[in-house]
Amino acid sequence: MNTSNHVYLSARACRWWYVPAVIAGLLSGCVDDATAPALRPAGDLASVTTGSDEPAGPDLVVPPRFDLDLDVAGSLKPGHPIHLSVRGSAHYATEDVQVRLILPEVAAAKRSNWEVVKVPVGEELQPEMSIRKSFQNGERFHGKVTVTIPEPGYYHLIATIIQRSEERTVDDRGHVVGSGAGRDVWLWIDEHGGRMTDQFDPSLFPAGTRAVRGPRGSEKKAPRIRDGDAVITCSITPEFGEVSYSVATSGCPLPPDSTKIGITPPPAPNATTAATVTYNDMGAGGVTRSLSGARLLWTVRNSTTGATVTTGSGYTGASGTGPVIDCMGATSERLIEVIVQTVNPRTEVINYTSPLPDRTRVGTFFGACGGNIALAAQSEQAHLFMNVNKNYDAHQRVFGSVPTTMRAGMYPQSGYGSRYDWGARDVRIEPGWNHIWGEQGVMVVTHEWGHLWQDQYLFKSPDTNGLRRFYNGSCPNPHPPGEYTNFGCALGEAFADWYAVVLRESDLPGWRTDLETNRLFEFYCGSKCTDDGSVVQGAVHALLWDMYDANGNEQHDRIQVPAQTITNSIKDCQVSANRVDYYGFTGIDHLIWCMERRFPYQVTLRKNNGVDTVATFFNTRSRNAWANDARGVPVANFSDDFRRLWLVNLYSERPYVGRTGGIFRTATPIPDDPIITDPIEPAPRDPTCTLRFGCPVSY
Repeated sequence: MNTSNHVYLSARACRWWYVPAVIAGLLSGCVDDATAPALRPAGDLASVTTGSDEPAGPDLVVPPRFDLDLDVAGSLKPGHPIHLSVRGSAHYATEDVQVRLILPEVAAAKRSNWEVVKVPVGEELQPEMSIRKSFQNGERFHGKVTVTIPEPGYYHLIATIIQRSEERTVDDRGHVVGSGAGRDVWLWIDEHGGRMTDQFDPSLFPAGTRAVRGPRGSEKKAPRIRDGDAVITCSITPEFGEVSYSVATSGCPLPPDSTKIGITPPPAPNATTAATVTYNDMGAGGVTRSLSGARLLWTVRNSTTGATVTTGSGYTGASGTGPVIDCMGATSERLIEVIVQTVNPRTEVINYTSPLPDRTRVGTFFGACGGNIALAAQSEQAHLFMNVNKNYDAHQRVFGSVPTTMRAGMYPQSGYGSRYDWGARDVRIEPGWNHIWGEQGVMVVTHEWGHLWQDQYLFKSPDTNGLRRFYNGSCPNPHPPGEYTNFGCALGEAFADWYAVVLRESDLPGWRTDLETNRLFEFYCGSKCTDDGSVVQGAVHALLWDMYDANGNEQHDRIQVPAQTITNSIKDCQVSANRVDYYGFTGIDHLIWCMERRFPYQVTLRKNNGVDTVATFFNTRSRNAWANDARGVPVANFSDDFRRLWLVNLYSERPYVGRTGGIFRTATPIPDDPIITDPIEPAPRDPTCTLRFGCPVSY
């Protein structure tokens, strides 16, 4: 093989999850710019304020389910064979897995024998290779295929491995495992030998060609990849009446019989153009999506002198198409530059892994002004932007007006992972398939923005009523949702989980099930868990969810209140140890007291043996930190249904579930010392039971 005319390239799907900073440095080659500055240059759209404290550690750890590598070999010339290979392994047994290798523009062209190249939006195309099977833990796979691309141009190559079955997997620490992996590259096919690029690079196109995905076409010829060329209507007025006809944007030629009706040629009309922006959804196997809500900036220039003719801006609609642009001249006389930015009046996504000065830029075009411009956006940045826009709409629907612009930044790998830094204006999303794509990608950005909203708009950061008083660097590193942490960490993380599922319930079916079934708490300490769930994120988020949801299938869940009622209580709750000095609550026990307005620490339970037992709860809090009074917005004032709910979710106390009447009776408040003890001798316990897995409880 003549290496001067061939390429052999290997593109590895980097396993981005939380690693020490030293390893992060070794992996820095997997991002575009590992040394990108943490702050935006002066004059940019917005600056980023970094909290004064270093993060305690990774927030949402997402262990990868799969590894994936992509290899490309060949000269990358039109009509020459290109050898493609995907290989990898499964880290966890998975019942149904699909591996796909697809060239979207090639698949679209094949539909019409390369007459029209129209990539459909929201539709799966025929892959070059597909594997559908189950995988065992550690099982490897390797698939190969050879393709030819008959025409020069720029083609997207996408490899994905995605879990199609619904099983929910957690690792041995309780982290929810991701659902896929992927890698995408662009193939520049050229008569003189092509190349592979990580991103769409408009600078590769020679003068006189449109910088669009798919087969190359000249500026004077409408590209074959389109959603439809812009069309103008030409009108002339001969002596026998007006004649109208439609033509493409190259001008208004006379109708064939014009000489017979004695008319003179009309002046050439101005050409018009419109840009349609799409990206490929790796979480759906490479399906093409419209990029809506993105800002377009355009400059129309004189094609001879380069002088600016006009400028403008607008936003893409639901179909990804922007407003019609008047070229103010014929196509042959005008060039246009269009820049796509992931920003609008409500949301902003900034790509700090990009070397471009404008880090909101997600796509660009420079070429002839006329017809439809098909723009390919950088997929990760575009998809993150779409998720942030959906979060804005959902927050507005559930909680009312969003108090600020929703901002997210794509940052280089740091070793700390995706997170919200106290006081920052954006949430930090670091590279990784499971932090951008699929259900976990939705969860990561929404969870982190839940932290920001909680900190800055429910707790009024940075004063002492902010999220800092909960965390104060005390969240363990890491902190899986099923593990024991502390009051502050459990409540702060649980709120962010709950916020995410409330906003994006239909996009987070796995997480919704986790909250509904209290799965992560019971996973860690067992289905008979009697340990203190007030310091377990998984138990607290289940309680918040059951307060909000409308599920009537759980006998213990008879509470349903609006999400705003819960957040109003969170915002206004204060407690006092001496009934004089009130301060912000610091755990779920304090919040429960604000919500139910009765002594929360001791409860009289009637067991199945008919004997009343006084039990003390929230025993992980020191007694000198217990509150004796509370005030704020009550949610379920003196409600047995609410008491039943938190006893089940936080302590798995299930006596009398489904019966009516006084189920749980509040013990009369007493001095802190002595504490009421259980008058009944405890039943003998299994000597093998542990704090981690819980002990059986007899009723």
